[in-house]
Amino acid sequence: FLKKREGAILLHMESRLKLFGHPIHTMVVGFPIGLYTTALACDALYLVLNDAFWFRMAYWAIVFGLVTHLAAIATGLPDFLAIMRERNPARRPATSHVIFGVSLLVVQVLNIAVRNAGDLPAGGSIAMPLIVNIIAVTLTSVQGWYGGELVYRHLIGYRGARVVRGRQAQRQTAPLSPSIHKFDDDPSTGSESSRGKSRDELIPSGR
Repeated sequence: FLKKREGAILLHMESRLKLFGHPIHTMVVGFPIGLYTTALACDALYLVLNDAFWFRMAYWAIVFGLVTHLAAIATGLPDFLAIMRERNPARRPATSHVIFGVSLLVVQVLNIAVRNAGDLPAGGSIAMPLIVNIIAVTLTSVQGWYGGELVYRHLIGYRGARVVRGRQAQRQTAPLSPSIHKFDDDPSTGSESSRGKSRDELIPSGR
């Protein structure tokens, strides 16, 4: 949503998929993040303890991480499509978030392929799986950073609103939909309250 009055706008977009008012994507993303990080920790434990149990644990953490990763993609896709359709200013970090997410998915499929179904490779060296795992966790971190940009800077999936004024407000170019209404200052409280929801009050895009 984009709400504007006299150079000040309030920008946010609620998630398209929610459960009891909470974005489902936000609930799901913690699983692949935790599982992928656990896989790297298990590889480190194998190197320290030389116990094949930890290598197998890393394999299964990646497997379940991939399953929940697909669930995260499925629950986040409606929000991404809404951002792109409405030309929300968050479309650039949203695109980066998706690109790194798909790249991470490909890397983790490769990670599974080089892990010999959880059995130690011939010779006992896990150099290749470890390198791929480090790359995967790096991609996870970068994708998570862009996810944070979407939530905390652009308020994607947020039910409240953020006030932006001056030049920053002028740079917002997202078009308005008929469901968006103008915000007026309430002089009695010093806060902002919504008044009126007619099309006549909508501010043209790019202004």
